[in-house]
Amino acid sequence: MPADLPAFLARFRDDLNAAAPPPKFRSYFTAREPPVCLEHGPTGHADLPFLGEAFTGGDEIVRYYELIGSILEGKGSNFRQEDVVFKEVRGGRVKAIWTGDAVWSVAKTGREWHEAVVWLFEVAVEEEEWKIARWEVWADTLSAYLASQS
Repeated sequence: MPADLPAFLARFRDDLNAAAPPPKFRSYFTAREPPVCLEHGPTGHADLPFLGEAFTGGDEIVRYYELIGSILEGKGSNFRQEDVVFKEVRGGRVKAIWTGDAVWSVAKTGREWHEAVVWLFEVAVEEEEWKIARWEVWADTLSAYLASQS
């Protein structure tokens, strides 16, 4: 098993904060199995079309990342490495729950909010490297919705 899963997740966090290009974002996810990104929340809001939809497969997770980047502006997140909890689930797969906080704004309105965030990862090993098979996000969708309204 590869070393240092916390460092891998910290690099992922740092690249999100730096708005890494889509190919870099994609490189964190599995290639042998379709990765999944899911940001929990109500569906059907035209201003926040990424909520409540499971984005499955490499192209779809890139679409999720590009949607987020076109609608929201990240002002940084704070996920401390000591706040991540790991549990091996099966066959070398690991689930990780990481809590933190973030500041976002809606590009269209400029409205900003601070939120508590929970990330749930299921990670697997591919070619001796950690890769994310599933990433779920719970955040303050009501504040995002209110900030998106003109």
